[in-house]
Amino acid sequence: MNLGIYIDWETGRSCVYGSNDVQGRQELWKSSVDNKVEKEPWLIAGDFNVVRSSAQTTCIPDATSVEELNECVDQADITELAGHGCVFTWGANWNTGEYYLRNLDQTSVMKPGCNLSLPVLSISKHRASQIIVI
Repeated sequence: MNLGIYIDWETGRSCVYGSNDVQGRQELWKSSVDNKVEKEPWLIAGDFNVVRSSAQTTCIPDATSVEELNECVDQADITELAGHGCVFTWGANWNTGEYYLRNLDQTSVMKPGCNLSLPVLSISKHRASQIIVI
């Protein structure tokens, strides 16, 4: 994921990569909850490799994985930034004509007043993101 970050406050930053396997993602979710930041702004961005709802994919998501990510987000008091632009950040099987799209790349923050911009899909399978503090 290409990520441009423009922030004018002191903040904690976490770049995450959610493993393709369930156990690896469960360890990431536990670590995120265990290390949540209580008082300072905290920016979390990366490829979570799972969607938060069926609205974030063109195929049927794994219900258990969706539930586990949502529990992590709730327990760590994480707020997903409202995105502007394309809904989906990742795609696969472009050559077969049976492609599917997902919003695997998440950007979340624990401070209000941010917007997320998702430009048009580039050469990478992942969409670039830009965070702007307003």
